[in-house]
Amino acid sequence: MLAVLPAGEFFGEMALINARPRSATAVVREASRLLVIEPRTFEAMLRGRVEIAVRLIRTLASRLERANQQIELLLLPNANHRVVQCLRRMADEQIAAAGATGAADSAVYLPVDVNDLAVRVALAPHEVADVLGRLGQARLVMTAEEAGVTGAGYVIPEVGRLLEFLEFLELRERYGEF
Repeated sequence: MLAVLPAGEFFGEMALINARPRSATAVVREASRLLVIEPRTFEAMLRGRVEIAVRLIRTLASRLERANQQIELLLLPNANHRVVQCLRRMADEQIAAAGATGAADSAVYLPVDVNDLAVRVALAPHEVADVLGRLGQARLVMTAEEAGVTGAGYVIPEVGRLLEFLEFLELRERYGEF
C-alpha cells in the first residue's frame, strides 16, 4: 500500500505527465465518484489555471517528501526502530493536522491496526505485534480499547516519552549494550 488518499485528492498524474502507463493500482475502500481526465484536458488545465499547477506541484513535493521518509524508515536497522519511528511520524502527522501545540505532553490516537503498521514498516504482522507488546508493557503505547477510545487503533499517551525511547534505541544502536 503506497497511500490512502482522502476525498478530493487526485492520483495518476504521473502517468499523464510522463505519458506512460500507471505504475500502481488504485482501489476504493467505499463507494466513490471519480473523475477521469484525458491527457489533453489535463495539460490544458495546467496551462490555463496556474492555481491547479501550483496545487499539483505542492502535492507532488509532499508525496516525494513522504517517499523519502518511507525509504529512511525502511533503512532503519531493526523492527524496534522501524515501528517506533513509524509511530512517531504518524503521531507528528496527527498533531500537525490538529494544529496542536505542546506536542510532547499530548496523547495521540492512531487509527491503524497491526496489519497497517506492518505494511508501512515492511515487517510481518507478528513482528510488529511483538514490538507493540513490548511498547505496551513499557506503557509507551496502548490499544485504543485500553485507553477508552472507541474504534480500533493505538494511543500514544505521551509522545515525548516515545521520542525519548527512540533516542534510547539510537544510542543503544550506536554504542551497543554495556
